[in-house]
Amino acid sequence: MKKLLLRALFILMASATFSMFIAGCKKDAANNTGRQPAVTTGAINVVTPTSATCDGEVTNDGKATVTSRGVCWSTNPQPTIADSKTLSGTGTGTFTSSLIGLTDGATYYARAYATNSFGTGYGNTVLFTALVPGETYQGGILVYLLQPGDPG
Repeated sequence: MKKLLLRALFILMASATFSMFIAGCKKDAANNTGRQPAVTTGAINVVTPTSATCDGEVTNDGKATVTSRGVCWSTNPQPTIADSKTLSGTGTGTFTSSLIGLTDGATYYARAYATNSFGTGYGNTVLFTALVPGETYQGGILVYLLQPGDPG
């Protein structure tokens, strides 16, 4: 009888310990502290009448895999991924994106972005103007060189 009582006590204690372990795991999963990625927007470079490049860096993944990153741009001051955007890979680190389809002389706002399962994080917004042919640029004048078959 004493052995049976000890076995029953052991099983009861083992079950209680297992239940507390499972409950503890569920609590940790419910208190997930992930967040959107941290992103920095770099300089706008190589601006032409219809394109530009922009650097970016994902500095923190927010405790979740970064599934997309790039640069978004618009003529509105707070561009989002719903506007024009590039896709420049995944994960953390630095990247360079090519912004295409710009209108010469138009002023644009751009910022780097990164997306994980918690949402999309954005870097600081930078302002730039697409070049206009005939304007002075870096000590020279910007021109188009037409080739046979080009309109104009």
